[in-house]
Amino acid sequence: MTQDQKLELRHVLQMLIDPFRESDQQRVMQCLQMMGGLDQCTLAFYSDGHLAGQEEWDNWRLTGPAFAWFFRGTPHVHVWVHVATDPSLTPNAKKGVFLHAAKDDLEQKRAAA
Repeated sequence: MTQDQKLELRHVLQMLIDPFRESDQQRVMQCLQMMGGLDQCTLAFYSDGHLAGQEEWDNWRLTGPAFAWFFRGTPHVHVWVHVATDPSLTPNAKKGVFLHAAKDDLEQKRAAA
């Protein structure tokens, strides 16, 4: 990516993490920087999954050594994020616990039912 593209991508990334706590925002950026920042990332756009006649390229993935942010905007938003400081950590989107059991309100409600 060119420098101006990285600058714009940094703005997009900031908008995506804005809803999170300041400490979490800082941690995401710290983890990304520890792995070489946006210089070590690739950005891929996908056209499959679009509705007929739609021109927006809103299906993309930003990937780095220990960082992945997948975004799909059509027909509604889906986001999947993996942030770490160790590239050997395997993203666990398909298996395992997504939240610590004590923090997972849905799991607690299931257990109580």
